[in-house]
Amino acid sequence: MRPVGPQLQPSPPSIPTPTLVSAPSFRSTRELAGLSENERVEKFFEILDTDLRVLSAESRKLDGFAHQITGLFSHSEVPPIKDTCERALGKLRYLVQNGRKTMEGIRQSPELLKPFLDACQVKSGKLVVIAISTFQKFAAHDGLSFESRALVVKALSAVEKLKDDNAALRATQTALTLMQSPDFADDVESSRELLSLVMRIYIATRANPTVLNSAVMTLRQTIALAFDHSIVPAPSAVSSPTSKLQRAESIRHKYGDTLGREEVVEKLLIDLVQMAGGSAPVWLRCPIPPRTLVLDLLESVLLHRATVFVRLAKLTVVLRQNVCGLLKGLLSSALDPQVDPASMLDVKLVVRCVGAVLKRHHMLAADKCAEFIKALISAASPPASPGGRAMPCTPWQRIAVLQTLRQVCTDTMLTYMFFEQFDVAPDIDLNAIADMAEMLARILLLYCKLQDDHEEDLFGSLAIVIVQKAVHGNDMLQQQESSGPNIQGSEVFIAHLALDSLLGIVQAMEALADSVMEVQPLGTASPRVVARLQPKIPASQAVAELARSGEPLRTEIKTDTVRTLVDTLWRRVLPALKGCLARTTAEVLVQPLLKAFSQYTYAAGLLQVELCRDSFLSALCEFTLTADVELAAATAAAAAAGPSEDSRMARNSITSSTPTLLYTTPDLPAREMLTTLSPRNLAALKSLFSLAHRLSDVLGRGWLAVMDVLNCLDRLLVSPYTTAQEQQPREGEEPPPTADWGGSGTAASAASRDLAVLAGAANQLFENTANMSTDAVVALLSALADVSLKSLPQQLPIGGVRLYALNRMVDTLLHNLFRVQHLWGVFLAHMLEALRNPLKEVRGVALDALDRTITGALNPGSTEGEAGPAPSPFGLNMGAYQNPQHLPGGVALETHREDVQNMLLAALDSLYREDREVDVQRGLLKIVVHVLQHHGEGLTRGWVPLLRMLEAVPKSGRDSVVVSLAFQCVEVLVSDFLPCLPKEHIPKTLDVLALFAHQDVILNVSLTAVTMLWNVTDQLARSRGAALQRAATSGVALSSAQSGALQRCNTGLSTASAPPATTPIDTSAPSTPTRSGMPTSPLGSTSTLAQAVAAGQAASAATGGGGGPAPGSMTPSPSQSQIATTSGRQDVSEEESVELLRIAFRSLKTVSMDSRFEVRNSSVRTLFLAVCSNGLKFSDTTWSEVVWDILLPLLRHTHHMSTTSSSEEMAGSELGKEKGGKTVMLLMHHSRNTEQKQWDETLVLALNGLCKVLRAFLSAIARLEGFAKAWGEVMEVVGMVLYTARKGTAAAAAAMLTTLLQAHCGTPSVLQPWMWRNMMGAMDLGVWNMAIANTTAPLQARTELLVAIATLYGSLRDQMSAEDISTVLKWLGRFARYPFGMDDMGTSATAISTQLGPVQKAVAGTLGTLVPLPVPEIWPEVMSTVCSMLCPFKLQPFRLLARKSTGEASNGGTSQGASLSTSPMTGLLYMSTSVGGPEVPGASAPSSAGGTALPTDPVTEARALSPLWMARMCELVAGWYRDHVPWQVRVSTFPVLVSALSECMATRHTDPADELWRAAAPAFVAVVQ
Repeated sequence: MRPVGPQLQPSPPSIPTPTLVSAPSFRSTRELAGLSENERVEKFFEILDTDLRVLSAESRKLDGFAHQITGLFSHSEVPPIKDTCERALGKLRYLVQNGRKTMEGIRQSPELLKPFLDACQVKSGKLVVIAISTFQKFAAHDGLSFESRALVVKALSAVEKLKDDNAALRATQTALTLMQSPDFADDVESSRELLSLVMRIYIATRANPTVLNSAVMTLRQTIALAFDHSIVPAPSAVSSPTSKLQRAESIRHKYGDTLGREEVVEKLLIDLVQMAGGSAPVWLRCPIPPRTLVLDLLESVLLHRATVFVRLAKLTVVLRQNVCGLLKGLLSSALDPQVDPASMLDVKLVVRCVGAVLKRHHMLAADKCAEFIKALISAASPPASPGGRAMPCTPWQRIAVLQTLRQVCTDTMLTYMFFEQFDVAPDIDLNAIADMAEMLARILLLYCKLQDDHEEDLFGSLAIVIVQKAVHGNDMLQQQESSGPNIQGSEVFIAHLALDSLLGIVQAMEALADSVMEVQPLGTASPRVVARLQPKIPASQAVAELARSGEPLRTEIKTDTVRTLVDTLWRRVLPALKGCLARTTAEVLVQPLLKAFSQYTYAAGLLQVELCRDSFLSALCEFTLTADVELAAATAAAAAAGPSEDSRMARNSITSSTPTLLYTTPDLPAREMLTTLSPRNLAALKSLFSLAHRLSDVLGRGWLAVMDVLNCLDRLLVSPYTTAQEQQPREGEEPPPTADWGGSGTAASAASRDLAVLAGAANQLFENTANMSTDAVVALLSALADVSLKSLPQQLPIGGVRLYALNRMVDTLLHNLFRVQHLWGVFLAHMLEALRNPLKEVRGVALDALDRTITGALNPGSTEGEAGPAPSPFGLNMGAYQNPQHLPGGVALETHREDVQNMLLAALDSLYREDREVDVQRGLLKIVVHVLQHHGEGLTRGWVPLLRMLEAVPKSGRDSVVVSLAFQCVEVLVSDFLPCLPKEHIPKTLDVLALFAHQDVILNVSLTAVTMLWNVTDQLARSRGAALQRAATSGVALSSAQSGALQRCNTGLSTASAPPATTPIDTSAPSTPTRSGMPTSPLGSTSTLAQAVAAGQAASAATGGGGGPAPGSMTPSPSQSQIATTSGRQDVSEEESVELLRIAFRSLKTVSMDSRFEVRNSSVRTLFLAVCSNGLKFSDTTWSEVVWDILLPLLRHTHHMSTTSSSEEMAGSELGKEKGGKTVMLLMHHSRNTEQKQWDETLVLALNGLCKVLRAFLSAIARLEGFAKAWGEVMEVVGMVLYTARKGTAAAAAAMLTTLLQAHCGTPSVLQPWMWRNMMGAMDLGVWNMAIANTTAPLQARTELLVAIATLYGSLRDQMSAEDISTVLKWLGRFARYPFGMDDMGTSATAISTQLGPVQKAVAGTLGTLVPLPVPEIWPEVMSTVCSMLCPFKLQPFRLLARKSTGEASNGGTSQGASLSTSPMTGLLYMSTSVGGPEVPGASAPSSAGGTALPTDPVTEARALSPLWMARMCELVAGWYRDHVPWQVRVSTFPVLVSALSECMATRHTDPADELWRAAAPAFVAVVQ
């Protein structure tokens, strides 16, 4: 059907309308400008006088005969112009002379205007021009009254008949000047005459273009002035001056209260509508002008005078009923596909008028505008399918419609108001903006399809159109339209208009989002994106506001409405933008398209439209690192599927766990990756970085796409094959002057700069996280974790492992240390996943990242020395970190740091305790090493998890490297940080040291741990020593007992034998750098503070420690021994120091029971040295724990293990194999080749150590409750050791007895009788096994026991009873008769004939010290004992037998007379009860008479009681008899003694060469005399 309404017919071609300008001004008018009122009046009088005289002169010329004849034939009557001019000049002089030289006098003098009115009646063009010019001057200077103005209008109408172009031109100018007066607007009739006059002049003029243009300009301006004056208030009597008051009264008198200016515009608008519809005007008196002119005038009124329609209700009605009705019909005809192409200009004007109504009057005629929008969208839309529409609009029609819609789309407020008025409103069934966007998107998608179907580069043509218009100012569309409706390349122009419109809509999204949301500056507290605070305008005041302002109403922009707008359009906009960008590489198109991506994403991000934001981000990311050809092919199918399919694909890609990009496969070889970044890639990356910066706080889950791109970009940047492609110019484009298209060095450097800029932008993105909100940083970190998890390889990739996302997580944490607590959970969760990766290389990279994070977070911004790490590059936010007010919740900085320490190191502890690979445990321990090396001095709460982690290593660690690394941490801790370690952590440190000493993976670690325990106890002693030094300087002196004990302790330590060398240290173990830069040996700690030798000796003397080398370590060189260790702690009190020492002692006791003899030996030495060094200040309570809980249990355990351990020889351990395959075994020395020998060595150390302790502190220990039981247990162990008589142990036990006797025999209050009688009981057990034939006891033990016996008697003879002396005498007799053991059987034959053995020498020496006897009654037993050994003839047979069996004995045989079957406890036990000492449980009183007799061996006795021994006894007994024996004993013993000496002298007859008879003879003489 044909559309209803007036039909458009071809209009005659019209002259193009020039730009509207004001009417030309005359010279006189210009001269009056800038003058005062009086000066202007004066000047106007002069001008008027001159014009009257000129008119008078010209009128005289008309009086000539020729002019009269001409006038006669033309039937014209020439008015008497000359006379009227004379009268006017007279009137002018009258006004001047009578003081009425004012403009009011001019207006009240019609005589002045009369000559010019008469001049207009003649047919002389020259006079008419002069008259009209003067009229213009009168009007310009407000010199016309209302009556005069009407006369002037009539005169101008008469000029029309003259047909003079110059007069017509002057008439139009005068008409415009008259219309400029607001007072003239109320004269309806005069206004109609002037408007009709100008319209008639335009219609009548065709030849003179000057007049035609002037008429058009005047017509437009007069119509505009009429509409402008219609809303200008009329002169009021209140505010007007006196002259204007009269004029106002005259206006009301003539027109009444209702002014005519409103009537003028109403009737004028109705006539314009009538003429545009092809009908004759009703109010105007003119023919029907061309429709082109009328539509142009109507568009100007609708577009530029919208305020008049709002203020005048009558015009609103005309607009809705007349204007919109007309435009509806005209638009229907204009958009008819069969419209005559010759009416192309009218069609464009109709569409433009509709556009003016849409832009300016949509609030007054919303329903009409909805119909217009539907029609325009329908006309501009491409056919949905081949059969969708019978005949679409022609290209030039669509171009006209798109040009109009572009004006709507590029207006931000208009876009919002249309959406709010049509799309959101429930009462209007129209989605204006949504349908527009969909229509534009369809046009662009169709253009993309055309590009795919054609070989020619359509987007290249589109780029040329844009460049020609933007750069050269050449609008190719106007050029094509000027040639007619057949537009070449209309598809390109349509796509251009659609693209501009769509970009305008996108730009409107950004502007609207900015208008409702405000982004606070960087560093502002979260949230940084907040709603703007602006006054809200009620909807009811919308029209009133528009009426007052004259501009489109800036109504309140609602955030929800803008959010709905963004959410509604993105599904339509995104496919079009994506399709266009995928098919173009021209910079002139790429830049605006990428800008549109950024703008829409920015708007969606601000408004938190997450799906839209993520969809645009995902699409933008596809253009960052994707090849042009591949992306175009990938998006072709999506573009063909339409917006709905593309939207579904976008939603699916965003809602997935990670974005999918083409080059994110981690195992893709470098050569198969994208190696050339095109200009589009670079531009997309820059847009992405800019967008990430702008939306940093609201990007949310969108960070996932950004981080995925950065991850892929990193692989490209580090690839040696990656380059940047330069932008090549297209045909018709000019390359930039600096571009080098030939691939020279300039282009290469530009490409390098682009890559460097990208890398810098990526770095800056993470540096900027310090200014982001916490939620935003958490979202970024989560995105990095997701990308990193996705990129973790399951197979070793080519070129090694590179975890960019993980490293960037570290950078983010280090840039946000002031809130690391909020971010640590995300990082740690991902670290757990990375450490579970099956590839060792991946776990190693993850551990390096964890190391960098923890070491950087513990002490940010620190600078280290040459041995330390490089300065932290993350100092940008350190000011915020070091400023307490920047911390959340007002937490103090120190508290924050302590919390961070605990959190980080607790995470390390948790990671280690999980069942992980060995390489992970090693890496975690390396982190702890770095933490201690670089940040140990700043640790506070971090010590707790760190020590807990180190504690777990020796408990569960079976890897030597793990144990070694953990022990490095312990070494650094003890050597460098023990002086500054919080004292509450020292107990745990001691426990950790004990655990490392007890571990059985690395022997050297255990030995070094024991050494470090010694160092710790020494330092703790110095802590207490500081108090002692202060006491000494204050005049407090030590007691004599304390001084003696201290001296004995030092003496015992200095005289103690050096400990045996331990196992050689593993030189392959790495040394640990300390804060001073000195390497720390794995064996022991390096001193961190060098002091003078005197200071070290003074500290050692004050504390009683440091008397020997550290146990388990090598003897230090003289230079090393002069270096003092770290000074004592001043924050540890006496009680705390002792308590810590007790913990250390318990740890050493545990280690002393280790199964490895090297470790336990070192620990035993360390324990007893530490007790001895620090025991001077022990309280009774401390001594009780040390004795009962530590020393005695250790002694019992050691003795038990020595007794019960195996004596079988241990097999050597395998060291390796030789080249031939032969096994190489480690042979054990014979002194340690059995388990029993190793425990014997430990028992020796325990006995020696206990001896030192008892030597120094027996007086303090003896005061303890239950000391008798403890002493009895010690002596019982000593006795059993002496009884077993194994090598080393027996000697140590005997030496212990000797040392104690020597140290305390002079102090009866310390060594009480019951104590030394217990010692005699132990000696008795020793004699039981050592003084027998062929004893297995070593010579050293027997000799030492004899020394102990001699010391006992020599020191305590005055306290001994007869029984005690008798026991000693029996011991000596046994040793004299059985001086030989299994180890000295080879020297027994020589000893018989040449000299006494060491045992008999010791016995002889002890017998020599018996006199004087403290108890004379014992002399008979003494003499009897000695005389029983002087029997040479009785022993002669056994001596011969002994000589025969010497060879057998030397070969290891044993005498048949030796017997060890008797139990020692039923033998010779000594316990005297005569003194009244306390009974020892388990010990019985010995009695040689009541017990089992000691076994005898006549052969051994015969060999031992040699002539040399008997000669020595003869001399000894003779001296006793002569000098010491009482006479009563002499009498009783004389016969026995003489008999024995006689037998000895008789040996002269059997062996004359023997010395016995020579010694016996003098002895006999001495006895007899």
